[in-house]
Amino acid sequence: MRLLSWNVNGIRSFIAQCSNSQEDSWIDSLDADILCLQEFKLARARIDRSLAIINHYESYHSCAKKRPGYSGVSIYAKDPYRPLDVHDMLFTDNMMLNEQGPFTASDLDSEGRTIIAEFPLFTLFNIYFPNDPSEDRFKYKMAFNQAVQKRIQHEIAQGKQILLVGDLNICFAEIDHCDPKQSCKDNNLESFADHPARKWLYSFFQETGMVDVYRWFHPDQKNAFTCWNTLINARESNYGTRIDYIICTKGLLPWIKSCDIHPDIMGSDHCPVSVEFHKTHPETGQSILSFMSRDEGPVPTLCASNWPEFQQHSGSILRFLKPKSSTVVVNAVSIPHITPQNTRKQKNLLDFFTEKSPPNPISITNESLEETFDFSIPKFNDDHVKDTWKKLMTPKEAPKCYHDEECRAFTVNKSGPNKGRKFYLCPRPVGPGYKDNGKMEDGVQVSKRQRILNEYRCDFFQWANASTKRRLPTS
Repeated sequence: MRLLSWNVNGIRSFIAQCSNSQEDSWIDSLDADILCLQEFKLARARIDRSLAIINHYESYHSCAKKRPGYSGVSIYAKDPYRPLDVHDMLFTDNMMLNEQGPFTASDLDSEGRTIIAEFPLFTLFNIYFPNDPSEDRFKYKMAFNQAVQKRIQHEIAQGKQILLVGDLNICFAEIDHCDPKQSCKDNNLESFADHPARKWLYSFFQETGMVDVYRWFHPDQKNAFTCWNTLINARESNYGTRIDYIICTKGLLPWIKSCDIHPDIMGSDHCPVSVEFHKTHPETGQSILSFMSRDEGPVPTLCASNWPEFQQHSGSILRFLKPKSSTVVVNAVSIPHITPQNTRKQKNLLDFFTEKSPPNPISITNESLEETFDFSIPKFNDDHVKDTWKKLMTPKEAPKCYHDEECRAFTVNKSGPNKGRKFYLCPRPVGPGYKDNGKMEDGVQVSKRQRILNEYRCDFFQWANASTKRRLPTS
């Protein structure tokens, strides 16, 4: 059995990149028995039959309630690996939220970040954890993290095995980051482990006893990243972070054969993470199929096949198209509709206008025009005119960066006074130390000439409409 987790950053954009024209090709290409997606980014009303009802799969979706098309997580379970029950909330009636700051359980369950599926072998948590671009969102993030931990500990206390997958939006260790020193500078940290989110994840591992499955199989693997900033062309140089995880309780480890990341699968700024289960338990010889098969019974309520819009209705569609009677029945007496006749005669449109006398014409002769205006056509040099128009119509050449390479053009998309403006940057991909390009490690500034020696992006910048070009450094 193969489980795959992926932040697709919008399911529609990924499907559009699938070359096969068949509707189910996108899910077949991932070759997963259980598929967990984050950032599905579709409102409930926009999940059509092609996404909800797929051959051999049951689908389950959790959508944002207040911001349609934001966030969203989904699970696709292939026959015969189908869940017993599915929930899209962290908190149930038997589990109340306490000490989570200003956020209620409804607040934490309103963004479509959680979907929990109960299988016979384990309980699967597919979660898209919040990011922290602002102080308010940081508070929300930490409250959400604590809520997830509380729910998982609640399940563990009942003797269940847990499998947590998704985008945690946390880079745990230095080995999981392309440039940990720069990260410390950006966040004003003395050490990489000081970030509050990393401290929480460390305590989560300690208090739950759960294991980062990828690091269990690949403890020393470097450059194993799952997310890249596509705006700065970071994937080309593998300048990324590992923030997508598969985490499990230790009781599941004997069942797991391998865990891998798949940077070769494109379609998002993240790549998938997968875990492969043994067909039979290495020690007991029990088949995983015997554990994971669901007996015949009701499909979980949250399954998309239960949605009213996908239910099969009885009766012919012709009854909706049959014209209604033109009579109204009142007290069993049929009274035909009578269209009142318009007895008033409409006035002629000309009645509303009075005849006006035309203005006196102005006499204009050719002689009077020639006396007033000079209609002589100036003579131009044809070559001069062609050169002038050529200069006006020829696109402006891109400047060259400090590597003496032609720059790439970018456009400002962020709201503000510069939105829509174009600018030029070095065409090379970003890499370690690119933000500090041109400085020694001790902070001493060096000449721009030395920056050319760096194999990654230099700090050249120029607005497209700048009056003068930046010249290459001469010293």
